[in-house]
Parts: sequence; C-alpha cells; structure tokens
Amino acid sequence: GASLLAVHARYRGSPTHRRDGAAHLQHINPIKKVLRIPVLANGNVRSWEDVEANLKSTGADGIMSAEGMLDDPCIFAGRQGGAAPQAALRRVDKKLRQIEELMAKEADGCILSPGALYKVSCRKALRAERKQLIAAAESEGASPSACTVAGPVPKDGLEKARLYLSMSRKYWMPPVSTVIFHCRRMAKAELTNYQLLEEFSALKSVEDGEALLCKAEGYRDNPGSFQVDDTKAQKERELKAQTAYEGQCRKKYEARMARKAKSAGRPLSEFLKASSTPGGILTFTAGPSWLLERDGDDGGGGGGGASGAGRASDSKGTGTGRSKGQGQEKRSW
Repeated sequence: GASLLAVHARYRGSPTHRRDGAAHLQHINPIKKVLRIPVLANGNVRSWEDVEANLKSTGADGIMSAEGMLDDPCIFAGRQGGAAPQAALRRVDKKLRQIEELMAKEADGCILSPGALYKVSCRKALRAERKQLIAAAESEGASPSACTVAGPVPKDGLEKARLYLSMSRKYWMPPVSTVIFHCRRMAKAELTNYQLLEEFSALKSVEDGEALLCKAEGYRDNPGSFQVDDTKAQKERELKAQTAYEGQCRKKYEARMARKAKSAGRPLSEFLKASSTPGGILTFTAGPSWLLERDGDDGGGGGGGASGAGRASDSKGTGTGRSKGQGQEKRSW
C-alpha cells in the first residue's frame, strides 16, 4: 500500500479549461481524517502565508507546490531573511476584503462557485493569522521560522534568477529555453518594470540572459538611471490590448461551440479540442478566422461563415467546430 498521499484537489478539466479556478482544498481535510499515512495538500500556494493558511485549513501533514515555485522558488524558506510582517498583513487584509465582498454577494442571493465558497471557508483561519501578524508587527520580533536554509534568502526576482543560474552552472545546465523560461518567471516583476520582459523572452543564449539581468540590476541599484521608452510602452499597450481582444474572441467562440453541442445533444469535446497553451500572438492565412469576429457576430460560423485558420506562434493544439453550410472547420489559437 501507499506510505504517503499527495492530493491536488481539483476537478477534471474540460475541453476549454484546464482548471476551473482555485483548488478545492476543503476536500483534503476529510481525506486526512480517514487515513493513517501522511497527507500532503497541493494547490493554491503562491507565498509562505499560503503555506501556513493551507496547513491550518486542511490539517495536512505537509504542503506541495508546483506552479507557485516557478515564480518564487524560495517559498518554503518562509519568513527567514527578514520578510516584513506588514507586507504579509496587507496580503491577508486583501484576502479578507475579498471574502467580505463574496459574503455580501451571497447575502444578496448570488450563488457562489466552489472556489468562492472555499475562500469564504478560510475566513476564520485568515482572521487568526491576522492577529498573529499584528502581534509580530507590534513586537518587531522574529517571525516564525520555516525550514532551515543555507545562506540568506534572495531579496528579489533578479537575485533569485542569479542564484538559479549559479546553481545550474554548478550542478546541471538545462536547455537554453528552459533557463530563459525560469529566469523570466522569477524576475518578471523587475523585467517588466524596466521594459525588458519581451526582450528577455526572445533571448537565445544564457550569456545574453546574464547580460540583460546585469542591465536590470544596474537600473535597480541606481535609482533614476532608468528612463521609460515611450515606443516600447506603446508596443506593450498594443500587446496587452491584442491579448485581451484574443481572449474575448476565444470566449465567444467557445460559447458558440457550447451552444452547438447542446443543440446537437453531443459532447462538447466533439466540437472543441483544448489548446496546450492558451493565447498567443496569431498570424493569419488569406481567409478569415474566428479571431476576426466582432461584437454582435456570435451566430453561425466565424468570420461571416467562411472557414479559415489562424496560427499561434507560441501555442499548439486546435479548436474545431461545425459552421453552418461549411462542414468541418479547423481553427487554432
């Protein structure tokens, strides 16, 4: 039999959504109560405060994290290295405000999603955590320690990326694309602030990545040395608007396919297949694509009923559906 169980408390994904919101951690505690072996809770971990809150709410013996570790590989270092209780207090207060808003909606007759109900269930634990943080902030004493770490915890994303590169050179150097991906995730906030994120994402060598990190560190260590590039800022705004537009069009397409599946009495999976990576900058053939739909054009086939295809430069997978008078359509996002 098993000697340890890790539970990622999520429901099975759908053809259009790999995840359906936050993990449903409320299901882990009943599992823990009936098992004699250690149970690990997985999901909803973005910070050390999440680790503490999840341990309290689930009663699990430990916490597992995957996605959150990509952004902050030092999550399990806890508050060692001088993380301020005030910063944690602000995060807890924000969560409590969100819970109050959800409770107000529920009082008005709104039916909350399972993810929202879970957030509401964490209210008591968050309020207890808030009291602890207030006490820690008032005493200015040492905060509860986490696991023992060797050396100081990196203070920001740039230091974390530097440490990752140092350890990769010492132990094993992954493929360049993997190195760039991880460094970009760790230092995303700083690279975004200094308008270097897109440039960093397009790098083809580790040496170029180190040079760009050095440039960002120079801006960080010399306040006032960074000057906003208006041209870059305009491109970033255009990219953000394009991404939002693609998301709207994709939702319309998914909704139309869902209506078709319901009307035909067939599974949605016959009309729509999931992308491995959502979004992406699309380029088009000469024919129109579902992405070209405009507000109000949510009936029939996309792009005036003509079939067409778009190609996502950073994603794979296709969405398929049947269009009136057109037979089988195949589109990518």
